[in-house]
Amino acid sequence: MRKIILITCVIFLSQLLVAQKESVAIHAVGKAFYYGPQQNKAQAIYPGMRLSLEGRVRVAGGGSIKLLYKGETFTISEGKAFPLRDLEHLSKGGAGLGFISRFWSFLSGSVEQGKDEKALEENHRRYMEAAHAAVKGFAQQEYAIRASLLFSGKMSAAPVVFKWSGMPGQGRHRFVLNAQADGSVLVSAQVRDSSLSINLMQLALIPGQEYAWQILPADDTLSAPISAKTIFLYDPPAAAQVLEDLLPYHEYQHATPAEQLLMQAYALENAGFFYEANRKYTAAAAAEKHNILVRDARAAFLARMDLLEEAKALVKQ
Repeated sequence: MRKIILITCVIFLSQLLVAQKESVAIHAVGKAFYYGPQQNKAQAIYPGMRLSLEGRVRVAGGGSIKLLYKGETFTISEGKAFPLRDLEHLSKGGAGLGFISRFWSFLSGSVEQGKDEKALEENHRRYMEAAHAAVKGFAQQEYAIRASLLFSGKMSAAPVVFKWSGMPGQGRHRFVLNAQADGSVLVSAQVRDSSLSINLMQLALIPGQEYAWQILPADDTLSAPISAKTIFLYDPPAAAQVLEDLLPYHEYQHATPAEQLLMQAYALENAGFFYEANRKYTAAAAAEKHNILVRDARAAFLARMDLLEEAKALVKQ
């Protein structure tokens, strides 16, 4: 089911990249300046800054800048002014098949998806259409109480704060977690808020098995809103392997801490570990609070997880 969503996203991201008219600064060292189209006034380049292809950049003081354009990265060092239009000639026309190439392509599309509220809304709609069709347990529109995609897919052994929305403020409800194989109930807890923290390690879940959680009325005699069942696969070894597989990559080893966290987030999301991916996006944002690229990538992720309002709040900052 996850492959269907990924294929949809890859196709849509490729459409975005074809029309890309700007590059994005990943990081800058030393004195790096951007001159907009037909402008002589310089702007200091910062991570996440969008640079029109009609402008130019200049680096001094022994510095360099790394730019992201159409899923490829380009390093520009000290020298004369560099017309950004030249990136068109340097570009190979698309990303390669390796993980690093796919990551930069993905990130390039993500920052395009998260650049403003309009882009977030459009891409949220398209992604949700695919998610509703492809993800088991995600028929959310039929239910008053809703959970995001963060709590579907796969889960590791980390503590999880399950969240949902749409529950009446004074309602009495139960959070129920059960095994899909035999329906046995592992957790049944009365809740008044819209979240519940559970340490999955304490539940003796079986790796490779599916589990489902749902919000139900406090007892069977009550008539109250409920949620759809949200199903996840418990697979801690796979989550650990996803991160371990990144270690041999030379570019990962020499990436900044924020870039490494984004690579980890992409790898985890690609493998279906949405909740773990969210932890990495959050950590990247905390590591570089003023990095617009990280902010926009995180906003695009939240929109893909059906958390549109949270995504829009980010880009307003």
